[in-house]
Amino acid sequence: MTPCLPTVPAPSAGRSRARRRDFRLWFRPVPTPKALEHQPVFSWSISADGFVFTSGHAAVDVDTLRLAPGPFETELRATLDNLRRTLERAGTSLDHVVKVTVYLTDMGNYAELNRIYAEYFPSDRPPARSCVEVRRLPYNFSVEIEAVARLPGA
Repeated sequence: MTPCLPTVPAPSAGRSRARRRDFRLWFRPVPTPKALEHQPVFSWSISADGFVFTSGHAAVDVDTLRLAPGPFETELRATLDNLRRTLERAGTSLDHVVKVTVYLTDMGNYAELNRIYAEYFPSDRPPARSCVEVRRLPYNFSVEIEAVARLPGA
């Protein structure tokens, strides 16, 4: 016996255009640093429905694409400074971050991560955070961080 599946009418061209228009109203790329404009496969960060979603940030100067590797503390501070600059370009700040995901290649750096991280985020209302150990990161970085932040007034 063949199952009876409900039929769904195909959307008309007018409805499809309206949906695309609605999508553009709440979804917009955040201005990308000039050096990253050649990265067509992902957005550095996106503003959507009152929030900013960032891609993973590492110790790369986003204006020059120079790598800033070094000891873990130097790399982490450069990463957090990059994240701060991206959020500011989007119209928000580290004070408005609601969720952070940290990728570490060595959980032995977890205590140092916490110490430095506390300098960047408000202690009275730190954002939710996940920390995941990964085998490897691009360019042999030891830390990568992505975040979700609320746009003020949204």
